[in-house]
This record gives sequence, structure tokens and C-alpha cells, in this order.
Amino acid sequence: MFLMPIDTTVIKKLNKVTWDYIEGREVIFPVQLIS
Repeated sequence: MFLMPIDTTVIKKLNKVTWDYIEGREVIFPVQLIS
């Protein structure tokens, strides 16, 4: 997966997803992130 312009919003989303994963939560990727 590659992201075109890496902006702060994307970084924050990835950060949240990563921490949710680390904490063992169910990870749901936003449609915008994977489309």
C-alpha cells in the first residue's frame, strides 16, 4: 500500500489504527485510506 501525499491527517489515522491494533482492538480501515 502506498500513500500519495502524506499529510498530517493521514499520519494521525495511521497512528490511531496502529495503536488500536497494538491494544488488541478490532481494526477498521477508513474507506478513504484503502481506496
